[in-house]
Amino acid sequence: MAGAKKKNTTAKGATLEDDVYKRIKSWIRAGKIPIAPRNSTLHRWRDYHSNARNSKIRFENVVEVYSTQGRVDDKLQPSLVIIFECKNYNSMVPVDDLEEFASKLSQLSGFRPKGYVVSRMGFQEGAKNFAESQGIGLIKLSQPVKGRLLVPP
Repeated sequence: MAGAKKKNTTAKGATLEDDVYKRIKSWIRAGKIPIAPRNSTLHRWRDYHSNARNSKIRFENVVEVYSTQGRVDDKLQPSLVIIFECKNYNSMVPVDDLEEFASKLSQLSGFRPKGYVVSRMGFQEGAKNFAESQGIGLIKLSQPVKGRLLVPP
C-alpha cells in the first residue's frame, strides 16, 4: 500500500513539474522572465555539485542564463541559474519546504541562483515570510502571473 501511495504522489508531482516546464517555455517567449532566449537553456532536470554534500543536488525546471552571445555551449558556466521547485500538495506549502529549498540553493557556487517555488494551493504565512526574507519567489498557479518574474540584476 505504501508503494502505491508513493507512486501516486510521485506521478502527481511529475504532472505539476511537466506543466511548469511548459509554462516556463511560454513565459520566456512572452517576456515574463526577462532573459534573452538565445542566451539561455531550459532543462527539465539539472544536477549541480554541492561541496557541503560532496555530491550532486538534482533540481527540476532550471533555466541557465549565459552572459555570452549566440550558441550555448555546455562547457560554459552560467552566470545566473533560475530554479523552479514544484510543490503539488493538497494544502498550502509549509515553511519547512522553503527552508529546505533555501538550504539547497545556498550549497550552489559558481553562479547566482534565483529560486522560485511553484504551488497550486498557495503558501502558509510562515512560508511567505521566510521566502521574502531569503529572496525566493512564490508562484501560485491558480492565479495568472502578472508582470514579469524578477531575477537579480
